Amino acid sequence: MAAVQPPYGWVGPAVSAPYSLRQIGQGGAVTSQIHATVTIETPVEKVLEFVDDPENLAKCAPMVERVVEVGRSGRRVGNSFRAIYRVLGIPFNEEFRVIGFEPPRRHTPHRRFQIWQTFHGRARGTCTWTTLEAEGNQTYASLDAAYQLMGGVVGRALDALLVKRAVQKEVDQMLENMKRQLAGQTMLTR
Repeated sequence: MAAVQPPYGWVGPAVSAPYSLRQIGQGGAVTSQIHATVTIETPVEKVLEFVDDPENLAKCAPMVERVVEVGRSGRRVGNSFRAIYRVLGIPFNEEFRVIGFEPPRRHTPHRRFQIWQTFHGRARGTCTWTTLEAEGNQTYASLDAAYQLMGGVVGRALDALLVKRAVQKEVDQMLENMKRQLAGQTMLTR
């Protein structure tokens, strides 16, 4: 199967997110960045619906043991959940909160949705989910995260040596699992 190229004008991850780690994190501390993207054979609305449900995180992310305390605000902004997961055997209990949502703009050649989240616990940071309609039923989905592992110098050293690579691998696997699940759902509804 030939590799699918993003549509003209796709510039990758959100470069002008309205929220940054600097606003919520420790000023001046080193921040790790994670970026992952996947092309999914399903409409953009299905991808948004999937990403918008935190229970799906536990179904796709190998490191997530469970999602608890899901809070719905009635709109996307303000929704929250707690994810319990392990990275390299280290337990994490992180609270995620949706702090921004950008529906598609009118009169654009491709529909794009973005969801911004903050998280805190042993790590503190932000995530941006971006979904972009491609040709036909293809959707490009990306996750961009910036985080700081708590623990000062020891936390930064642990992150640089081990954690960042493990998290990147887990996020890549999560998106591939999400792709398989959504492709399976699309096949069942055709």
